[in-house]
Amino acid sequence: MSFNKGRRHFRYLPAGRQASVTSRKWRSLERFHTMGLRLAGFLHQFKTPLHVIQSQAELLLDDAALSPALRRSLEMIQQNAGRLATQTQTMMEAARGTTQGLEIAPVERLVEEICQAVQTDCRKRNISLEKNILITSPIRMESVALEGALHNLVNNAIEAMPAGGVLKIKTFDTSDLAHVGVEIQDTGAGMSRQELIRIRKPFQTTKSRGTGLGVYITRHILRRHHASIRWQSKPGEGTKVTLLFPVGKAA
Repeated sequence: MSFNKGRRHFRYLPAGRQASVTSRKWRSLERFHTMGLRLAGFLHQFKTPLHVIQSQAELLLDDAALSPALRRSLEMIQQNAGRLATQTQTMMEAARGTTQGLEIAPVERLVEEICQAVQTDCRKRNISLEKNILITSPIRMESVALEGALHNLVNNAIEAMPAGGVLKIKTFDTSDLAHVGVEIQDTGAGMSRQELIRIRKPFQTTKSRGTGLGVYITRHILRRHHASIRWQSKPGEGTKVTLLFPVGKAA
């Protein structure tokens, strides 16, 4: 039963159904709590092998006889290991209730770094990477968290094209100059309306080995940035994700 009172909408559920809804919410909270504990343990253990990778890459880079190609590969390993170390520290601080400081910076810097990081994966999968990264207005961001969110969306697009395809990434200012946009488009299998609804929920995924948390966490990070996200997709026609960030202003 439901009725309107002013602008509010009140809805009453039968006692049995209320208990069922409450039970589902508790189970979801328990799953998050268990996953949080496991994640904290993983992050603690993850730091040691990550440090080994960084130090060994640094040691190998001291060899003056390295070929230019091998040096570039080692530099990429070192760079990405450093990025992982920073993201790991950020996640551990978030678990303790602290957050990274905000900065006002151009989003295309992060997008360009992500494009460089996925170039090898794109070549392996026969994916053509088409970039249109324009200079845009700066936005207010937590750079490490936002980079992780954008990287997740780009990886989703790559994984949607196992047989190859085209990945298009662009940045732009909106016509009213009030927002900065990032667009990620793939030519993969696409998603139905039901799948688009499902991926917004935690523990729901279209991947055979997915956790169902990537999009959920990404949306949480985007909300912290007061950004909007829109999916456009149809089966057989690929997917386009559009993000809009408010232009950053000095406090």
